[in-house]
Amino acid sequence: MANRNKSVSEPTQKSNQMKNYFDNIKRYRAFSVTYRPATNLRGGRIRIIDNRRGERVTIPYDYKYDSPWEIAVTYLLNLPHPIQIESLGMSNDDSHVLLTTDFSTSIKQAEKKQAKNRLLNMDGTTESFEGEY
Repeated sequence: MANRNKSVSEPTQKSNQMKNYFDNIKRYRAFSVTYRPATNLRGGRIRIIDNRRGERVTIPYDYKYDSPWEIAVTYLLNLPHPIQIESLGMSNDDSHVLLTTDFSTSIKQAEKKQAKNRLLNMDGTTESFEGEY
C-alpha cells in the first residue's frame, strides 16, 4: 500500500513542477517579417504580419538599413503609438520574428484621411460648409 501512495504522489509532484514552469514562461506577441522582392511595377517591400491579431502591413524597403528586420523595427518604433520590440528570432529561410510584450497596440496606425466638406458650385468654384449634405 505504501508503494501505491508513492506512485500517485510522484506524478502529481511532477505535474505541479511543470505547471510552475509553464506559469513562469514569459508571454510574447510575435510579428513575422519577410522581404518581398521588387517586381516590374513595385520596388522591394517589407511585410510585417501580426501573428496574434492577423493584421498585415507592407512598407517600402529602406536602403538605409542592412536588414528587413531593422526596417520593421524602425517602422514599429515610429508609429503614433510605438511598439517596443524586446527580442529577435531568425530562421533559415531569411524571415525574422520580432517579439514584444505589447498585446494591445495595432500595427495599422496610419492616419485616416478625412473627407473635406466642400460643395462644387455651377461656376466651378468650391465652397466649404459644416455638417452633412
